[in-house]
Amino acid sequence: SVLTVLCIAWIVRLYWLQLLFVRIMKHVSRGTPLNTDVKLSAVLSEVEFWVEMAVVVVHVPPFVTFEMGTTSLQNFSLYRAETIACTCNLARIYLLWRVIREWAVSDLPKRHTVAAFASIRIGSIFAIKRLLNSWYALWYLASAWFVLVMMLGYLFRSAELTACESSAASHESCVSASANVWTINGRQFEKRNDLYIQNAVWLVFVASMTVGYGDVVPTTHYGRVATSLASVLGIVMASLVTASFSNMIQWHPSEHAARAIILREQAREQLAMRAVNVLSYWWRKKHGKQLSKRQSKISYQRDVRREFLEVKITAVVDVEDCASTSSKLEQIVRRGGGVERGPPPIP
Repeated sequence: SVLTVLCIAWIVRLYWLQLLFVRIMKHVSRGTPLNTDVKLSAVLSEVEFWVEMAVVVVHVPPFVTFEMGTTSLQNFSLYRAETIACTCNLARIYLLWRVIREWAVSDLPKRHTVAAFASIRIGSIFAIKRLLNSWYALWYLASAWFVLVMMLGYLFRSAELTACESSAASHESCVSASANVWTINGRQFEKRNDLYIQNAVWLVFVASMTVGYGDVVPTTHYGRVATSLASVLGIVMASLVTASFSNMIQWHPSEHAARAIILREQAREQLAMRAVNVLSYWWRKKHGKQLSKRQSKISYQRDVRREFLEVKITAVVDVEDCASTSSKLEQIVRRGGGVERGPPPIP
C-alpha cells in the first residue's frame, strides 16, 4: 500500500510537470500568456492519468484477502487475492520505461528546442529508435528479453498453481474431484503444485524462441495466454535483434576511411610488382627474348597494363580522399567553425 501511494504521488507529479511544460512551449512558440499555476483539477482531467491509475491502484491492502475459483479446461483452480494482485502489479514495470526514455535522450543538447524547430516529438518512439540504432542495441534487447522472460515465467507459474493445495484454502470446491484430479487431452493426473519457477521460465524461454519441447505444457487458459504472449514477444524481439545485428555489422564512416587507407597501402605494395611485370614484358619483347607461357598470351599486354593502371589509381589516393562523405562534411564544419550565411543578393 505504501508503494502504491508513492507511485500515485509520482504519477501526479509527472502529469503536473507535463502540463507545465506544454504551457511553457505554447508560450514560447505561440506567445500565449504563461500561467504556471497548474491545478490538481487539470491533472485529474487527463484521460491518460486515469488509465494509469487503473493500472497502479490495483493491490491488496493489509489484512485483506479472498479466494477466487475458476474452471479452466474442465478443471477447478483456486487463486488467492495475493496471487492475483501480484500478477496485476507486474504491469507497473511500464513505469521504468519513463526513466529509461529520459536517460536515452538526456545527452541531447537543447532537445526541446530542436524538436520544436524540426516539428517532431522526442518521446518514446524517438528513444526506441535511438537505442536500437546504437552500438549497444544488442545488449538493450537482451536485457529487455531477459526481463520479459522472467515476468512471463512468473505469470505462467502463478496461473498454473492452485490455492487448493494450500492449508489455508477454505473454498468448498477444493474437495471436488475436478480440483484434485485434472484431465488434459484425455489424460488424468493428480494435481500438485510442483511447478518451480525455473521450469516456468524454461517454458517461456523456449516459447519465445518459437520452439516447443513438450516437457512443460500449460494446463490452464491463463497459462496458455502467458505462453502465447511469450511466443508473440519472442517473434518481435527476434526481428529486432536481427535488425540491430545487421545495423551493427555495417561499416562505420571511420571504418570506411580505415579500409580505404589499408587498400591504398596494399596497392602501393602491389604497384612495384605490377611495374616489374610491365618492364619484364617490354624488355623481353624489345630484345627478342623468349617469352614465358603466360606472357605469350595475346591478351597479356593489355591485361598487365590494365592491372598496373588500376593499382596506380588506388596507390596515389590522398588520405583525405579516403574519408567518407559524412566525415569530410564534419571536418569542413569543424575547420570553418560552422556554416555562415552569405551576404544578401544584390537587387
